[in-house]
Amino acid sequence: MAAAERDPVSGLTTHRLPPGADFLARCAEQIRDESTSRLPDLSGIFVVVPNLLLAPDLRAAIAVAAGRPLLLPKIVTLSGWV
Repeated sequence: MAAAERDPVSGLTTHRLPPGADFLARCAEQIRDESTSRLPDLSGIFVVVPNLLLAPDLRAAIAVAAGRPLLLPKIVTLSGWV
């Protein structure tokens, strides 16, 4: 699945998933699996994507993966997050 790296200084976790047709669904499942203790409120999570054009589809995939109503995470680009 995903190779996760946790930065000991910042506490941030980076996940690298291989590309594929189901990439966004796998991202959504990873977010859901890593955030089960926060469900249904994921609004305190930041998801950094390379391009905001991915945001609507990723939000939809997260909603499907969660299988219930929830507050979605903030989706930003790296420059927008900084």
